Amino acid sequence: MKNEIKVTSDLANKKWFSTEDACAYTTFGADALREAREMRKLAYYRKERKIIFKREDLDAWVETHEYHPINGRVQNPNKK
Repeated sequence: MKNEIKVTSDLANKKWFSTEDACAYTTFGADALREAREMRKLAYYRKERKIIFKREDLDAWVETHEYHPINGRVQNPNKK
């Protein structure tokens, strides 16, 4: 339990995230991050083979997945 708190605390202070850290920070899997990158919905930075993400880009991407319950049903406000 203490290790989980430490990891979360470490992530809370980061500006740049590896794919593994981005998964832990957003709670999305690596496949979801890869798909978002490929669809150009999530900004990323690449130096040779290393891919990193900026915190504010991850936050903005996660916020696009907001859902609102309406009349007992969950609806995506981005879907038309």
